[in-house]
Amino acid sequence: MSKYVYLFELDSVRKTDEEIIAGQAALYDEIVTNGNIVVLTYNQMVDSRGFFSLLKNGEYKEALLKLFDSGVIKISQYGDIRTVSQYLMDSIEDDKQFIYSALPLKYSQKRLTAIMKRCLLYSDLSEIYEYGQMALALKKNENGEQHNDDYKNRRDELIDIFVEVDKNGEHQTNLSWDAMAEILENLYSFMETVIKLSMMHDIYISPRADGELGCWKFSSILDKVIRLYVPKDNVELWGSAQTILDNIYKQNKNENNRSVYIRKLKKLVETGTNVKGCQYAQAIVDLCYNYACESSISNVSRHYDVMDLEDWGSACHGENTFECDFSKRLKRTWDGGRKRDERYLVDEKNDFKTFKLGKYSPPKIVNAARIVGYVKDKPEIDRNYVFYYENNAKKDKHRRKLKLLCGILKKIVFAILCFLIVISPELTGDYWTAKAMQNSWIKPAVAFWNSVPSGIQTMVMLIITEIVTSLIAKIPGLDALSLSESLAEIWQLLRDMVRITFRKSKAYVNSVMKGLDNSEHFCEGEKIRYTLTKELKRYLKLCEDRNITNEDSEYKSYPIASLDTLEARK
Repeated sequence: MSKYVYLFELDSVRKTDEEIIAGQAALYDEIVTNGNIVVLTYNQMVDSRGFFSLLKNGEYKEALLKLFDSGVIKISQYGDIRTVSQYLMDSIEDDKQFIYSALPLKYSQKRLTAIMKRCLLYSDLSEIYEYGQMALALKKNENGEQHNDDYKNRRDELIDIFVEVDKNGEHQTNLSWDAMAEILENLYSFMETVIKLSMMHDIYISPRADGELGCWKFSSILDKVIRLYVPKDNVELWGSAQTILDNIYKQNKNENNRSVYIRKLKKLVETGTNVKGCQYAQAIVDLCYNYACESSISNVSRHYDVMDLEDWGSACHGENTFECDFSKRLKRTWDGGRKRDERYLVDEKNDFKTFKLGKYSPPKIVNAARIVGYVKDKPEIDRNYVFYYENNAKKDKHRRKLKLLCGILKKIVFAILCFLIVISPELTGDYWTAKAMQNSWIKPAVAFWNSVPSGIQTMVMLIITEIVTSLIAKIPGLDALSLSESLAEIWQLLRDMVRITFRKSKAYVNSVMKGLDNSEHFCEGEKIRYTLTKELKRYLKLCEDRNITNEDSEYKSYPIASLDTLEARK
């Protein structure tokens, strides 16, 4: 059985090239080496430079979609948001001053934002495609054709979509045609993927019910960490960060938005507070946020006993597995403060920075998509219990390796059989000719065949073998290849066999969990029955803020709908 796994390495704040490579390697290890199912949050998918910057590459995009289709990557729903497309549309609403660090888009670019919303709403990318083509044409003709009225109209129209509008008025863009074309091409590729993912219904898993989260919310986890965690190293640095976070928390209790803490940390740096302490504080905030994201996913396999987080501080047992996990992750994330100025409290900008595939070292997700295909059955999780990540991890990894190798060996054996069929006439031709010549009925046919040039004989045998193997390959469950496919892929099969045999997983493991058989009960999650409109959400917020009910005498003359029932909300 596979496990649902949340990867801290794919956090959207990890934007450096080195962190992107580490995140992609972690993804590879989980789905290929360990045979688990990686569950992404909406934020990881939409605002991750690691994904967005690689989606421009057609080969990578195709491989990523194949991994989703294979069932080894899924997306966790949240709130009443059902798809990635809906999440993106909701986040770029007119009244939201969003910042997407991975997307070359600013909330003040009203026309470009409106174009994106229309593309997502109607699943129609023709409009943004046409603008991209227009930018390429203008770039090509900039120093060529005469700047006639048509050229000027197209130029003004394209420039207009990049104009920024804020309370101080309009601000013209200084982007070149080349930069505009690249931005539009990147957005097109990204939205194409978003729309395709929104149509793949099996990749989404229902979220936990809000009432189940309890102490697993971001604010609760952060509160426990700054009160109860006792550091084993970086004691002085921890003390500085703890004081900073404690002051922020007291002013923002029950605040579950990570951005609020990061903005306040930046303001403290501006006022002269210890920079290193504030950066260390962000590392702590990021970890707590990721723990909260992990906990929001139904049936996710954790690296700690959940009771150790709920009962942290009680003297009921010895070593606290959550505290050990947090300590190990913090040390791993902080990494001695290496490149901290590039990783923490960095100003968010919408200047998109591409990731060059030339820098990307193996393992490649393209390889992962191919290797996963050697096992046709989609991975399944246990429907009774949710075992912790380290439970039977070594055995599961061994079973996964055997399964993949068996799938490859089956293809190699079939390829060898196809090859033997082709060369068998050459190897045994004299023997069968002598036998056939003894039969007067077959003798004329054999004589004719022997008169055919050997090159034509080989070609005929190749065609016959290709037809036969193509028919065999279509048999359900056999998972065979035709002759041409077998011969073309046999070298790749051998290379993949070496990859699987000798690759050592570098996936994160909490050593104190080894040997523990603890588990959680499986939960179905809370199905999203309906999606609230923007207006209804505002109305619900108004009712919540004012605590309005139909019994309130102040509002008896203004009756409102009761929203306590599912039918009313529908």
